[in-house]
Amino acid sequence: MTVCVPGKRISSLRFFVYPILACIFFIARSSKYSKGLTTNWNKIGILVLLGSLVFVIGLLGLGLKEDKVSFNSEALEFKGSYGENLTQSEIQSIKLVDQLPKITLKTNGFALGNVKKGYFETNTGEIVKLILNADNKPYILITKSNGNKIYFSAKEESNEKLLKEVKKKFPKIGG
Repeated sequence: MTVCVPGKRISSLRFFVYPILACIFFIARSSKYSKGLTTNWNKIGILVLLGSLVFVIGLLGLGLKEDKVSFNSEALEFKGSYGENLTQSEIQSIKLVDQLPKITLKTNGFALGNVKKGYFETNTGEIVKLILNADNKPYILITKSNGNKIYFSAKEESNEKLLKEVKKKFPKIGG
């Protein structure tokens, strides 16, 4: 089991939060050379930047929140921003794999450290969905009946255990 290194995540956050905090600091600091923070433009600028900061932190929190998988005898459901419901007939196979395909481009999604969620293009040009809450190997690979692939990795739970539970509920699905 691979553990996410907190330092990577914190250093990545710096690129999102630091510029906004720096702008707020510079507006406040430079106001002593003008009419102070009482001017409307300074107030508006700081309010817009504070709103942007709250928005960015909210998006980061939403992206870093663990996406769960649940299932019953009817469907497999991924919960989260890139979630979907898959019925048994929509799943061609489900298995464990040790490696992800070589990812060359994020087409739509969230990627920060070991957390990757959304649609990514591989070096072969194929678009795959990643729902990786952590870099816990092996990954669960779900191949849908239409050929689309979903790679999933839980943060707290063992992927092997999760796959065994899914296979119990969906015994007809190949692997």
